[in-house]
Amino acid sequence: MRIGADALMIMPPFFMAPSSEAVQNHIAVIVAETSAPVIVQYAPIQTGSHLTAEIFCALHQAHQNLAYVKVDVVPSGPMINRLQSLAGGSLKSMVGYMGLHLPHDVKRGAVAVMPTVSLGRAFVALFGLLERDSEQGRRLHERLLPMLNFMMQSVEMLVAVEKLLLQRRRLLTSAYCRSPRWTLDATHIAEIDRLCHALRDFLPIPTPTEG
Repeated sequence: MRIGADALMIMPPFFMAPSSEAVQNHIAVIVAETSAPVIVQYAPIQTGSHLTAEIFCALHQAHQNLAYVKVDVVPSGPMINRLQSLAGGSLKSMVGYMGLHLPHDVKRGAVAVMPTVSLGRAFVALFGLLERDSEQGRRLHERLLPMLNFMMQSVEMLVAVEKLLLQRRRLLTSAYCRSPRWTLDATHIAEIDRLCHALRDFLPIPTPTEG
């Protein structure tokens, strides 16, 4: 925070299968140590740690700087609505999962999405459209879905495609992934080229033939 971070994001611990009370205490201790806004990532499928909207709202009441819950739950809508209902909008929801259901999430009250760095420019355009004109936003989202679905076939594949796209944007010098990793074959690469070309007006990612 001293060198310029605007917020802190934490994922509750899940190794050693801590109790719900231990997880809540972990969050409370961290949030109490900073005045910065805190985002708690809630990903029960990945972590096995299940917390309710009531627990998040109680933590928010005790620590107002617990400002956001990143709802990585599928489906995300009921949790977003429950947080809205209990906190009256003071505890905000954001979503991940590559924004696969972003129009629906925004309609329910999500205020942000954390997708993937390589598609950041497209998501800035998408979120702005969803706030201004939901129908245009839906049309752009439908254009993005083939790429999002392709990347989200597994976490390892997502990382491999992401690094390739970042290398093509010249933000990384290598697309290397450490083991265990997913290896993209020629058919994967051809599909990525096709998807990038279809989104060329939103993605500053040249295909090899375009330079």
